[in-house]
Amino acid sequence: MTILHGHDEPLRTFREAMRGPRLHHAWLLTGPEGVGKASAALMLATRMLAEAAGPNPYGDDLLVSPEHPMARLIAAHSHPDLKRLERLPKDTKILERGRNEWPEDVELARSISVDQVRALGASFANSPSMSRRRVVIIDSV
Repeated sequence: MTILHGHDEPLRTFREAMRGPRLHHAWLLTGPEGVGKASAALMLATRMLAEAAGPNPYGDDLLVSPEHPMARLIAAHSHPDLKRLERLPKDTKILERGRNEWPEDVELARSISVDQVRALGASFANSPSMSRRRVVIIDSV
């Protein structure tokens, strides 16, 4: 994953907030389609979860090595402290496959379902599994 160019001020603001005593409970990333909002959210979530799981080996940079254990779990869509709410495929048979096996041109539902949101409740009923933080990325709100 590469650093996002042209977004120095928002990234600096997030970095300072992450280092502060209390991080806001939600961050809204806005902008036109295709500017990298989802990529930015995933990059920031990876950094937060990697840093929260142990000492910070990356200095002030927000990037995390793809070899970091937390980054590997996130890339495999299996990190227990990261939940992603995103539009699901219309064809429910595709859901039987792992997320990394969905076709690139899969037709998605128009919105995130109420059941997807309700399923988050169980995640918040327990403590985080691998660090002191938990992250939810809601894409296509």
